[in-house]
Amino acid sequence: MLRRLLILTLVVSCLLFVLPAFAQEVQQGEITAEAAFLEYELDLEAGTSLLAVIQGADGLSPLLFVYAPSGGIVAHASTEAGQNSTYLLHQVTESGTYRVRARGADDTVGAFQLLTEPITDAPAALVADTLAYTDLPQSRTADGAYVLGDPDAPITVIEFADWVCPHCVDYHPAMDQFILDYVATGQAKFEFRIFPTAGGQLTAVMAALAECADNAQAGTFWQAHALYYHYAETGLYDSLVPFRAIEALNLDFDAMATCLPTAMQWQTDVQFGRDNAISGTPAVLIRYGEGEPEPIVYDGVSYDQGAPAYDVLTAVIEAAQSAAEATAEATAEATTQP
Repeated sequence: MLRRLLILTLVVSCLLFVLPAFAQEVQQGEITAEAAFLEYELDLEAGTSLLAVIQGADGLSPLLFVYAPSGGIVAHASTEAGQNSTYLLHQVTESGTYRVRARGADDTVGAFQLLTEPITDAPAALVADTLAYTDLPQSRTADGAYVLGDPDAPITVIEFADWVCPHCVDYHPAMDQFILDYVATGQAKFEFRIFPTAGGQLTAVMAALAECADNAQAGTFWQAHALYYHYAETGLYDSLVPFRAIEALNLDFDAMATCLPTAMQWQTDVQFGRDNAISGTPAVLIRYGEGEPEPIVYDGVSYDQGAPAYDVLTAVIEAAQSAAEATAEATAEATTQP
């Protein structure tokens, strides 16, 4: 159980500052000797999940209980020694009115804030609503970066991004279109490098979670990748997003929490970016064959900061393809001449 709280140490520590943004879902109260608990009702639909996170203060060690419409306890959670926060996730199998109860442990008293939220099923992980990432060849580089596309493709486009960075969200459709047009057709590979900017430590947590998920089930990184952008686009990429993602991707919480402290690919990606003069997101580099990554240069302009427009990206790829074909033709002619 203690390992499970590692993720809470990262995300719930800032929960008190984030909760006001969810005023319609937050319950605040105080447990006293005279009022040992507080409870309220939620109307929930079968097939959704209930997420509840509680943060105590003033020495309160909170407990959580969920009662089914029939009245029986269907889920409960308690804090570990020395902790003042806990969470629970409950899969709702029967539609109806549920009761959520907060109380203190061992007659403790104090104030608390409690956030509850129904979680629906994860959206399909699609590229441009057409092509599933999981339909494409997947691999990892020697230093662990995640790659889509034919390993023998002659060109690699490397994107550095933070899923919640506004400009990254805006640029994401261009990358999806590139994947459809060039990666799915075997002309290029797509290499994604995690580079936390706007998301800060939360994106580091989400990057570690995606890595752990992929370690548990190959291919899940790309499902998480699509899901994280969905959360960013819909305003759900916040301090509770790890819980949402774990539930939506059907991951084992204990296994994820055990893995998180050792999932360091994002740090490798950040160092790789810094070594290649990346300082912000989104940013794009290109690799020709097995060469070193380099900035995209087109029509006399070097895109060494920021990401090039899609037409620039495609023009560079097609120019490289034309040059490679011309070289191959010249070589073939030279070898056939007497």
